[in-house]
Amino acid sequence: MGDNMPYVHEKGPFWSIYDSYFSDPTAPNRVRRKLETLADLHRLPKFTDANPELSMQSFASSGVITGIKHDLYGVANPPTDPPLNPQNLDDRQLWNRHVNIHWLGYDETTLQPPTSPTAPSSTSCGWWSGWNGNAEGIVRTAVIRAIEVSLGVASRAIDPTLLNQQGSQRTRLEVLDEYVLPGRSTLRQVYAGTMDPPRDWPIEFVWVCPAIHFEAAVSWQNGTVRTTWHTPGADHHPLTDVSVATVPLTCRSTSPAKPDPTEGLWMISQAKRTMSQMKSCSPCSGGTMQQSIVLNTSLGEVVTTKIEPPQGGAYDYGYRYEE
Repeated sequence: MGDNMPYVHEKGPFWSIYDSYFSDPTAPNRVRRKLETLADLHRLPKFTDANPELSMQSFASSGVITGIKHDLYGVANPPTDPPLNPQNLDDRQLWNRHVNIHWLGYDETTLQPPTSPTAPSSTSCGWWSGWNGNAEGIVRTAVIRAIEVSLGVASRAIDPTLLNQQGSQRTRLEVLDEYVLPGRSTLRQVYAGTMDPPRDWPIEFVWVCPAIHFEAAVSWQNGTVRTTWHTPGADHHPLTDVSVATVPLTCRSTSPAKPDPTEGLWMISQAKRTMSQMKSCSPCSGGTMQQSIVLNTSLGEVVTTKIEPPQGGAYDYGYRYEE
């Protein structure tokens, strides 16, 4: 990850905030936040459109916002010049810009999302060196799946054609009505407070970096849901050793329904992986040197795959230790 994040297993401020947001001590507030985020991720075009309405005071005092300004503009106090006159951006806007550009691969000038690649054409997506793919689709799907497992409801497909300005006209209640519960009730009734959700398990987010591909694992055990982000090396630290690169793989969507078992593991990724080698010239003390970079590309739709035990997955009710 570089000097600022020297450990492989971390959390980071962004996902710490999500932990806190979904862990309100008051159950009605906690469930409401999950339901609002779930509905927004199904209907709004950008992942950051569904970000929690959070105060940034703690970040400003801890220097996180200063660090974001440095990452975005190279200086702690960005100039008044374009792009987008950053001096006028408030902390929330700076935070969203950071997530969109660095995590999700948006264009720094136009702030448009990247097009899904059909062939290896770029050596990075946002911060993620040596990888290209649909980071936003993976993040969106993983958070949706984590909330579904947390609340004990059957998974619903994400319709990408509705993630636009027309789709955003759908209301939260219309989306929640698509989640049907036993007895013909829906999550609309849960949101209204007239009934409880099937369950309300806590959600935790953690981060593993570097990995080969950008993907997420949603696992649950003993009443806790964990989402683990696997991200490639960041900040110009690409994979250069072919011996540890992934082999091409096609992931099969298992269209998980209701997460009834007490234990489980789902992987959220794109349907197909490819690998190629590219030559890159890097500056060094003697001029430039050429090195071989492994470029992993994720292609196709974002799928949720139930990992079966023979492939390293979880047994539905676990194996119990017995004396």
